[in-house]
Amino acid sequence: MKTAFMAYQDYSNSTACPAEMNLRIFINSQSVSLQGVYFGSQSAFQSAIAPLLSKVGNPSGNVQSMDYIGMLNNYAYMSLSTPLDYDVHETFFSKSLMTEYVNDAAATAFWNYWYNTARSTSRDWYLIVDAHGGPSSAITKVPANATSYAHRNAILKYEFYDRVNSGSYPSNGFGFLNGWVDAIVSNMKTTKFGMYINYADPSLSAATAQDLYWLGHLDTLKAIKTAVDPKNVFNNPQSVGRM
Repeated sequence: MKTAFMAYQDYSNSTACPAEMNLRIFINSQSVSLQGVYFGSQSAFQSAIAPLLSKVGNPSGNVQSMDYIGMLNNYAYMSLSTPLDYDVHETFFSKSLMTEYVNDAAATAFWNYWYNTARSTSRDWYLIVDAHGGPSSAITKVPANATSYAHRNAILKYEFYDRVNSGSYPSNGFGFLNGWVDAIVSNMKTTKFGMYINYADPSLSAATAQDLYWLGHLDTLKAIKTAVDPKNVFNNPQSVGRM
């Protein structure tokens, strides 16, 4: 798995991965799969994906052509027609990681954790590793200081999600995903990592969360917060504070 992962990282960070390509690795206790969308013809897709597949043994897979709404339905895993009485809730713990380039030691530790720990964790968990940055990505083409988003240099985005089907989330469950993130972070001690606010991690302190979500943009956001919301009317446990 590590070899395929490193090939995926290299492909995502190369001009071989076109702007029309949107890829992710989907990981659970049973399998690891490459999923995605290509906005173009099947023949163009086959040419675009070939440099990656050639590095991982040209595995077989399923490719379908569909319209835009069909694509959204496919990745929603349900109908897009939501009933007015929709009332679905989940009990879960989530966290994230943004990486510029994962070295060999960190990648080895990451996949060892999946093999030795994650696969035997019986809760309904999954991990998505998105191709996020790279030279063809629209994300990287926006200037770093144009918006509050602080991760335009990240190649990959990891979204960890662990849920229970009934009852409360176990107090000893937090260590599972925290340990998986640490498998990467502890092997790249001189690297400054970030995290993605839309996979908010409630196990982080407010100060740590703000630092990881906003990185070098935090002081600017604090200044804006102080100017437009001096009484801190709009807040949450991890929101940007005032100067």
